[in-house]
Amino acid sequence: MARKNGRTLAIAGVVAAVAVAGFCYIAFDNPTQLADIAQAPVTAAAPSQAQPQAQPTTSAPVVESDNPKDAPVEAPKAETVYKEVENDPHVTPPSLLNFAAELGAKLKEALHDESKAAPLFAELEQCALKDGKEANPSAQALCLDNARRLGTQYPKLSARFEELKEKSNPEIVRMSELVK
Repeated sequence: MARKNGRTLAIAGVVAAVAVAGFCYIAFDNPTQLADIAQAPVTAAAPSQAQPQAQPTTSAPVVESDNPKDAPVEAPKAETVYKEVENDPHVTPPSLLNFAAELGAKLKEALHDESKAAPLFAELEQCALKDGKEANPSAQALCLDNARRLGTQYPKLSARFEELKEKSNPEIVRMSELVK
């Protein structure tokens, strides 16, 4: 069912992820609270239904920093999200929630510190333009939407956002515009 209705699931996932990222951005003043939430284990409603959660793999470049907040945010693979949806189609996939929470923390910092905006924009650009098996439409739309936020906040990034939007898959652009 997840693959047959992938477009519907992708749109639902984006809406849920943006809602979580927006909540995290608004609700928490302390970014370490977001990191704690992102790292918290996700438990099933009933022990008999508990399924091992697939962990997203990271293929991001290694960052020369001891601070985990400096590491690039890596979107979960579409395959991981589909497996989580198949395991429990009634909740937002945990890997997508974790991604949204991590991204929300970085976005909050970047919206308050211009020196962090350009590096985050580069990460968002890379995420939004992924293709092939690595691509996750929900995460790509979330990345594109957050790039828009940075482009709105910082005029220097506005033109880069417009270029990114032109390069992006039209379906990803449409999905990101649903959550404005």
